[in-house]
Formats: sequence, C-alpha cells, structure tokens
Amino acid sequence: MPLYKKNIIDENSVLLIWKIEESYDELFEDVKLSTDSLKKLNSFSSNNRKIEFLATRKLLEEMDYTDFDLSYNSDGAPKLKDRFISISHTKKYVSICISKLRVGIDIERKRSQIFRISHKFVNDKERVKFNIESIDELSVIWNSKEAMFKLCDRSGIDFKANLNVDSIDFSRKEVIAEMLFNDMSIKVEGFLDIFDDHTLVCLMNV
Repeated sequence: MPLYKKNIIDENSVLLIWKIEESYDELFEDVKLSTDSLKKLNSFSSNNRKIEFLATRKLLEEMDYTDFDLSYNSDGAPKLKDRFISISHTKKYVSICISKLRVGIDIERKRSQIFRISHKFVNDKERVKFNIESIDELSVIWNSKEAMFKLCDRSGIDFKANLNVDSIDFSRKEVIAEMLFNDMSIKVEGFLDIFDDHTLVCLMNV
C-alpha cells in the first residue's frame, strides 16, 4: 500500500504513516539496504519486526531519503544525516517524524489494559486535569510520555515525576507537555491523531 498519511506539522516537521499490507518479500525486493542494515534486519527473529524495519525505509523514500542516510547512536536512537528523526510502529502501522527540531513520536493501538497500568505513568496533576476513564485521553497521555522519553534521550526517567502533560486538545489535534529535570522545565508541544483504533503523538522542543 502507498503512504497512508502525511501531515505537515509546521515549517520544520513532517509526519508520515505507512499502513503495512505488504509481505516481507514484497518490501525486501523494493528497498535497498546498507550492509549494516542488512545485518540488523537478519538479526531479528520476528518476521513482523523485519516487516516494520523495511516499511520504515519505505517512509524514508517518501521524503527523498534512503536507508543509507539513516544511522543509530550507541543507545539505538535513529538519526539522519541532516535532520532529527523519530520512529514508532505497531503491527499494523509504521510512523516517522522528520524535523529540524529534536523530536519524539509514539503510535499505539488502543487497548483496555492501559487502565490497569495508569497508576504507573499518570501523576496527580494529570488525574485532576484529564478524564482518565477515557481510553482516548489515557492513551494520548501514554503516547505523550513515550514521545518525551524518546525526545529527551536520557536514562533513569520517571514517567510520573519527570514527564508531565499540560494540555490535550482533540479538536485542534494538539498536545502541550513538559519535561522536568532538577528544577528545570523543558516545554514540548506537537501533534496528536486518532485513527483506525490507534492513537499517535509527535512532540518537538518548543
């Protein structure tokens, strides 16, 4: 299937989503990989993980990049030669955001299990501010914190203490949040989307 969605978030950032309907063989024949990427692909035991890996390269091609333009740092975070990039995937979709700004993205399929683990990531302020009995709101809070976790690129993150969601605007598809470290607040904001029983949040440094 061709590109599922493309959103121009702002003048700095573009979000793309690929709906995975191809087989491994179809994607593999259509994507050129570096030697390192081929080794990485072959190291995956899961066929689904291999398909997600290849579908990510299809999204890069939509933005005139190739696998040869993508590398990973020592922590496994992806980077492009001239832009920031963040990647997320489910069994059905792969999403990337390419930006001039540091960026984090997360996509998830909505699941009722999130209610059972909400105490692990929702802080007291968020419990007052948001309707945590809503699967959409709770999922977006989780998406936002996963996106911030990728964005900040730090270890030892406490999802309740260090990551806080300030506002969620479904009508405008906007999220505003902050990362808190040693009395320092780093504001982030970005885009949210809900589609096909999935939620997605993409956040950038303000």
